Amino acid sequence: MKLEVKSLYKGLKMKKFSYIALFFLYLFVSSIHLSAEACQYKYNNEKTTLEFTAFKFTEKTGVKGKIEKFTVTKTREANSILGVFQKLEFTIFPDSVNSGVPDRDNKIRTLFLGSILKNKEITGNVSNISGGEQGKANLNLSWNGVKKTLPVTYSISEGSLEVKGIFSVLDFNLKEGLGKLNQACDDLHKGADGVSKLWPDVEFRIVSALDSSCN
Repeated sequence: MKLEVKSLYKGLKMKKFSYIALFFLYLFVSSIHLSAEACQYKYNNEKTTLEFTAFKFTEKTGVKGKIEKFTVTKTREANSILGVFQKLEFTIFPDSVNSGVPDRDNKIRTLFLGSILKNKEITGNVSNISGGEQGKANLNLSWNGVKKTLPVTYSISEGSLEVKGIFSVLDFNLKEGLGKLNQACDDLHKGADGVSKLWPDVEFRIVSALDSSCN
């Protein structure tokens, strides 16, 4: 009988401990949820970068650079990072290219970008955002008289949004400009096989660290 009472007492203590543990777990989860709901996010152009990687040589060696000038409109203050960009529109100024080599940048401006006959700036917006911390979206671009939708991927980490994608300059009627640039840099674009090659594919990466205030 004493053994049964002792076992029952022990069981009640364990059950009481379980209830207490569950209660504190509930408080912990609730505090995380409330903290996330209390945060407001806002776009900051000064904390946003637009990087690109072009490719030369047959072996496709990357050449990195940045576009220094762009404007972003129709962002809004929101309680989620994705919410900030739902109706985003932008204008990119390619002639603000900075690859770290002034002579190369001048050739890009005069030969490659100089071949553009219509809208020299890239304008666009974002649509079809889907996902959570990681996901997909569409960038709808207009450049050199061409409209093109590019699929991109995004990821969110520590208050920052990172977007990655790739496009071909041939899709924007820039074959002539690409040829002029490659011809002017003929020797510089020769790889191990001696072939001068400038690829039309360009990878891009956008990183935006948002301003936030949390109560």
